[in-house]
This record gives sequence, structure tokens and C-alpha cells, in this order.
Amino acid sequence: MSTTASFIPVKGLANGGREGDLSTPLCNSAVELRTNTLYQWRQGRPYPPELAQLGPDDLYVSYLLTAEYSQRRAHGLGRPPNAIDAYVEFRRLVNDARVKSGDRPKGFYSLAGALQHFNEDEIDTAHKEDTRDLIMRGPPYSSDERTIIERYNLDDMHAAARVTKRLIPTIPSFRHALYRGEFEWGLSGQEYRGTPVPLAEHQRIADHWNDIKVDLVTDIDHQYDCFDIVDGEPHFREKKFRKYCDREEKHRDREKIQWPTLKNSTELDLKARTFRDMVGAYEELSDLHGLRTILAQLRNNTLAVSNDGRNRCIQGPYGTKTGRNAWSNSKCIWGPARGLRFLIMPAYGSALAYRDYKQQEVRIAAIKFGDTELRAVCEAGDV
Repeated sequence: MSTTASFIPVKGLANGGREGDLSTPLCNSAVELRTNTLYQWRQGRPYPPELAQLGPDDLYVSYLLTAEYSQRRAHGLGRPPNAIDAYVEFRRLVNDARVKSGDRPKGFYSLAGALQHFNEDEIDTAHKEDTRDLIMRGPPYSSDERTIIERYNLDDMHAAARVTKRLIPTIPSFRHALYRGEFEWGLSGQEYRGTPVPLAEHQRIADHWNDIKVDLVTDIDHQYDCFDIVDGEPHFREKKFRKYCDREEKHRDREKIQWPTLKNSTELDLKARTFRDMVGAYEELSDLHGLRTILAQLRNNTLAVSNDGRNRCIQGPYGTKTGRNAWSNSKCIWGPARGLRFLIMPAYGSALAYRDYKQQEVRIAAIKFGDTELRAVCEAGDV
């Protein structure tokens, strides 16, 4: 069974809702792939028992399963016994470097991108964006608007069904695909609960976001003079940095700083990795490198903090090359500079534990390859 749901952030953005609010399901569409039986639900109607009461012989499929799990949680329903995520299985299929990351078009892993990969009829992405904005706006919806939303939901469901049929034969181990789907139920709980971030504290920081960056630049850039402050916001200038390199040549007993340029260009290569490598040769650049790094981490201030004081956003299951989650660095509290994590505050009367695995990759390798000596080292806690 292939299914797709549409949501709004509780009341909708036009009614005082915020990104990060708990999602409220608007409608849901599903098709039973063997019989082509269509099931639809809309807000205010009884939920179809065929979707609520899934048995051990049923397979629940969606494109980004955590979103579908969220609507099941909102309806008070449990995890389907068997579920796979077409989005995750598509990532698994193409995660083999046949298409380099720099060559992937925008939206490569989206439902539209998956359709394009399989040479299936594509969906109208511009119309999809317009409808998504309409959904996020929130009610009231006119009769025509409800028809547009339900049509959008139905089209997405049929598109996901087409992708699923193409993906199923490519899955090398269905058991592992089911494990991945089961993991996402736990991940959807993380998305549903969110991380405690008091809205008032976040807003207090947000109101002084550019002031914080200007203060950092004022404290550090006086020794480099590589930034300009424009409309209250700092901007790194390549021309000024070139002048700094020239000035350094006069103050040192060695050659001029030979800064790398971009390929087939005279422009300086100012990527973070290049700066990090150059600091190894020119230690006096370390403060400038640190300033650029923290400013990059402070570039966005769009954390999705809800009215109930929770940071909720899509966790991006299996979104990296190594299979880790890939949340939005601008919307998730774990994305920006570490210095902002003091905003994570448990509510009065509750506690918060921060836990992390250690040496898990080495331990997995030891078990996978039957390396008893490496496993013994892991057990001793000394890798």
C-alpha cells in the first residue's frame, strides 16, 4: 500500500502558527497496489479502518516515511508491522558515486528527482511549491482550495506508487529495508517530540543576531582588516584579504603568502577546507579562520522553534553518504554553532540527557569481519 499525507503546523502560518509546531494532518491518500483500490481521508471525517488496522501481511510504503508516521502518531495509531521508505531506498540505490554530488541537480533525491531518474512522467514542481505554500498558510480554505490540496496529495501518492514499483526489484535485502523502515518510526518520534528550546530565549538571541556577528568581527578583524560592515552585517572581502597577504609579505622574513586560486580562475579559493589547510602553513591566519568558521555557523537564524517551545524539523533519515541523518543546519538546533546549544533547556521538573555512541564504526567493523582482537580492544574501551 502506497500512502501520502498533507499537514499544516497546527493552526497554519497565517494564524499564528510557527515552523516547528506539531503537524496537524489535513488529508491522506493511499492505494492498495495489488488491487488498485483507492483510500482517501480528509480532516473532519472518520479515518479509514483499512489504513488504521494494518496486519502482518500488509506492507506500508511512502516517500519519506517519517512524515507518514507523524500523521499516524497524530491519529493515535501505532507503527505498521511492515514498512519501507521509497525515499531511503532510492538514496540507497543511487549512493554508489555514479552521479557525483557536484553533478546532482537540485532536488535530485526528491520525489520529482526519483521520477526523472526512472524516466517516469514528472510532476509539476512549480505547482507543487504553490500548493505547499497554500497548505502551510492554514485554514480557512475555500472549496476550490481544498480540491487543489486533495488533488496535490493524490498526485503525490500516485507518483510515489510509480517510484515504488520501480524500486522494489532493486532492493537486495527486503529484511534490511524493513529494518530501515522500523528505525524511522523511532526517528519520527524524535521529530514529533522535538528538542526543548524556549521560544522567548530563542527570540531574544534572534533579535540581536547581527549584533553578535558584528561584535565578533570588531574583536578579531582589527588585526586583519578583511571585513566590511554593511547595513549592520559583516561581509568578508576578497580584495581586502589580498591586501592583507601583501602587507604580511613586508612584515615577514619569508615569501609572500601564496594563496591558491580556483581552477581556471584568478579568484582566490576561499573554501573552508582551503583556509584550514593554509592555517597549517601560516599560523597567524588561525584567528581569521576561526572567525570565518563561526560566522558561517551563524549564517542562518531560522531555527524551527514552535509555540510550545520545541525545535522540530525533518531529520533527513539516511541523508549522508555514510547513512547518518541529515537535518537542516538552519532549522535544527544541532546544526548552527555549538555555542547556541545552551538554548536546549528541559522544562521545569524534567531532565535532559545528552548521549552519544563512541567507537561504534570500529566496533561494527570488528563484528562484521570477525576480528576478535579488534573487538577485544573495543571491549577494553581503548581504540
